[in-house]
Amino acid sequence: MKRALPWFQLKHQKGRPSALVPVPARWVWFLLGSVGATGCKSYKTELVWPDTGASATTAMAGEVDNDLDGHPAETDCDDNDPSMHPGADEVCDGKDNDCDGQIDEDFPTKNKACSVGVGECLRTGTNQCKSNGSGVQCSVSVGTPSAETCDGKDNDCDGLTDENWPTKGNACTSGKGLCRRAGTLICASNGAG
Repeated sequence: MKRALPWFQLKHQKGRPSALVPVPARWVWFLLGSVGATGCKSYKTELVWPDTGASATTAMAGEVDNDLDGHPAETDCDDNDPSMHPGADEVCDGKDNDCDGQIDEDFPTKNKACSVGVGECLRTGTNQCKSNGSGVQCSVSVGTPSAETCDGKDNDCDGLTDENWPTKGNACTSGKGLCRRAGTLICASNGAG
């Protein structure tokens, strides 16, 4: 949203002329307070904004809008943060941006369990807000793959286990004569095959 300096307007009352004076925002509230404190009844104070494309909910006479987002403190859930006001887009940042009493409700998977990677690279964590607030991402990073060894694990994290040993699990025999025994091929204890 574009921002422009507010205008301090003294409306015509009881035969006095109107005045429209541009002033820095930090002075608007001082002037409003001063006019109210003096008990001056000849002028009515009002905060007037040039065309900024803001919604019609604009701070008016006697209403404070510290963050200049067009929403007075009475309806703004955080009048010191211009990203938080009724009708604002909800972003994933741990704040109630749209002032509906809910935080990050458009991101239902936030704080839910998540995982990244496969095999020995698999890591588990929880979904957290992205730094730009556009959504969530898993709190952990994928592990580092290593060379595939014959150990029943997916060491190189490609979704396959012991793929370099295609005969693993095949039938085999060992010994001769009465000592002959049947079995299956398994990995060597050193993982080399």
